[in-house]
Amino acid sequence: CNTLDDDCDGLVDEGNPGGGGTCGASDVGECDFGREACMGGALACVGETGPSMERCDGLDNDCDGSTDEGDPGGGASCGSDVGECMAGTIACTGGALVCVGEVGPATEVCNALDDDCDGVVDDGLDVGAPCGSDVGECAPGIQVCRGGAVVCDGAIGPMSEGCNALDDDCDGRVDESIPLGGECGMTEGACMPGMLQCVDGREVCVGEVPSGREVCDCEDNDCDGAIDEDPSMGSLCPGESQCIDCSCALPCVDSEFGRCPAGRIPVEDETGCFCVAPRCNPDTCAMDTVEAGGEVRCAPDASGVPVCVCRANECTFPCDGVVCTDPTVCNPLDGRCVEDNCRGLGCPSGELCDPVMLDCVPDPCESAGCAADEVCRAGACEPSCATVDCPAGEICRAGVCEEDLCAGVTCEAMEVCDPSDGSCAPDLCGGVSCPMGAECEPLSGECVADPCTFVRCPEEQLCFRGECRLEARPPDDAGVDPDGGVVVRDGGFDAGEPEDPADRILAAGGCMCRAGGSPSSGGHGLALLGLLGLGLLIARRRRS
Repeated sequence: CNTLDDDCDGLVDEGNPGGGGTCGASDVGECDFGREACMGGALACVGETGPSMERCDGLDNDCDGSTDEGDPGGGASCGSDVGECMAGTIACTGGALVCVGEVGPATEVCNALDDDCDGVVDDGLDVGAPCGSDVGECAPGIQVCRGGAVVCDGAIGPMSEGCNALDDDCDGRVDESIPLGGECGMTEGACMPGMLQCVDGREVCVGEVPSGREVCDCEDNDCDGAIDEDPSMGSLCPGESQCIDCSCALPCVDSEFGRCPAGRIPVEDETGCFCVAPRCNPDTCAMDTVEAGGEVRCAPDASGVPVCVCRANECTFPCDGVVCTDPTVCNPLDGRCVEDNCRGLGCPSGELCDPVMLDCVPDPCESAGCAADEVCRAGACEPSCATVDCPAGEICRAGVCEEDLCAGVTCEAMEVCDPSDGSCAPDLCGGVSCPMGAECEPLSGECVADPCTFVRCPEEQLCFRGECRLEARPPDDAGVDPDGGVVVRDGGFDAGEPEDPADRILAAGGCMCRAGGSPSSGGHGLALLGLLGLGLLIARRRRS
């Protein structure tokens, strides 16, 4: 290899003379040997890879047998130390430079810290937006970050419902499910108690006969336990008359016409002789007509005005002298203080009182034209269940036997059977008092109309729980003792409150109901039911 044609063949240094051997310093790491080659008349090492400065790449760049030794490129600070962040140190790890020990930014939350390390605490949160409810007495507030939590500031939340014409619990309804219904008013003398009800935002004693001015009639009119006593000021009878035999009587005077004027009879007692008027009675007053100011105030039945009653030893209009507490008004039929709505005063002929809405609504059965043996339900004609005998496990609805999913189902106390699937569900009517003529539906706890309200039965049939029957008693499969004292009332029946809630039965129309109001003792509950029917009757006289 000398750039000469030593073999005189016309070619110079052909065949790589002296070359082909291995050359170079090392083949460790990234280094590699080359090959000797004859180039330019001299042997040169071709293809050799020599060592270089060590880099962080997972390779032995300096060919010393070690990889990434000395942490090449590392040692500098990295990351941020703003807020909750912490800086780290750059280190060569796994052939790459990484930031070791760094705490990076996180999502900002309400905690009084700079979580996202932008130099601002609790920024960018969902605060300032309205929160809460504006229904009823509730008022909305504003979402704020306070004490490490997002809270609704300034909101007014729901409270227990009270009788105040306000929506305290913010459910869109006013004065619903108020636990009233207890007896109220006086029971002494001529007074009669009523039932405590929530009316127009006030607790009112509905149906009571209040005390009045004491008069000479052998009644305790002022309900103080004494009869016909002289008032604290003045006297019970005018002038020289005295209260004798339930009427104010003058002394007898002998004359050619007798001892007493016409219409009076002489009565002797230990104080002398007095001319006493015969006492009135309901029978005589029912046939009497009383006028005042040219207006007929009361007259015999079917005359379009109330029937006269015997009060203060006189036949009079039932509401004369009766002062009711607002907002109740006097029922002209019997002088009781009742609500000023159709529940208390009834409706005109051809209309019915909706016991839930307390409005008179057209009687849909008035012009339905049902056959004599058909039932009218809300204006639609359907067969009656009166003559249908269903087998065990079925119940009659609209004249057809259907499967009774609650047949044979026994529920625990404070539970009722759901007729839709035969399962036991909680009775939500505990503590719920419904208005007269409405009933509590146990699955929802809502007051609903008596299922017999819009049902008209054929003659000699009576409505019981929404279906017509031949007798005022439940069907044989209803689970109710037929001797339990079902009471007939205008528009339906009231079987009273079951002793055990598990014994509550289903209305034939498919809902589970119980009578509204609290159970009453004695005959007072029946008297109130009777009053409802009487109120409907007299309202027809008043408004027709």
